[in-house]
Amino acid sequence: MPATQAPAMEKVAIGDHELAYREVGAGPPVVLVHGGLSAEMLAPVQHAVALSGCRRVLYHRQGHGQSPRAQQVRPLTLDDQGADLVGLLDHLDIGAAHLVGHSLGALVALTAAASHADRVASLCLLEPPVPLSHPAGVQWLRSVLPAAEKYVAGDVEGAVSGFYDATLQPGWRARMDRVAPDAFRDSVDGAAMAFGSDLPGLTWDDGLTADQMAAVRCPVRTVVGTDTRPVFRAAPDVLQTWFPWCDSVDVPDADHMLALQAPDPVAAAVADIVHGIETSRCERS
Repeated sequence: MPATQAPAMEKVAIGDHELAYREVGAGPPVVLVHGGLSAEMLAPVQHAVALSGCRRVLYHRQGHGQSPRAQQVRPLTLDDQGADLVGLLDHLDIGAAHLVGHSLGALVALTAAASHADRVASLCLLEPPVPLSHPAGVQWLRSVLPAAEKYVAGDVEGAVSGFYDATLQPGWRARMDRVAPDAFRDSVDGAAMAFGSDLPGLTWDDGLTADQMAAVRCPVRTVVGTDTRPVFRAAPDVLQTWFPWCDSVDVPDADHMLALQAPDPVAAAVADIVHGIETSRCERS
């Protein structure tokens, strides 16, 4: 559903802006961080049965969905967005959370884990992009450029369609309309932030720095669709070079829309790592 029609969300002030969030359930805290366009992309995962024993928090990143948008949109860095995430954890009195990030949201989660390792119990990264200097990253950037040009020219729907043409497999609109009829409208709503803030502020040419890699100590899992684009399909191998303990889960017949196409397998992959960690903690105590 589009963020404008999503259930009403609570809001919290983080610095000079507000973030909208929605939480359900009780148990180990799982925080979901959406990607570039659709603020509600992870809603089906939040409500999946596999995570029913967890406290699930979904928030809309700064300026997206129900999080108020500044009159003047400015580029936001991954550090900016990681700080927002940690501020939300503070507000919710969450010491350490299991972070689930999709696409750009995966990079936000990684950045938070690198800067505040004690606040992150695990990372479940859904379709993170490879560094943009990687051959698959270079190819994807080239394919997205026409979409950015359409946005600058005022063709917002054309820009969103162009972005998805470069990011999803052919026939994406029919699949999207079938599983989430309002997702495209939600994406059009998010275009101002995606093209005016997220992409201009994205510093991901080489991925994490060596210091950032060394700071991440928690379990890491990547979850990717078997039908996804190379910019995401290559990510598990890259992440494993950074974190040798990182494992990967494939979601059959899914692309970058896997949270909408297959929320139950995605939630099961998250639940597996969360419950494994929580069980280990109980055994140690």
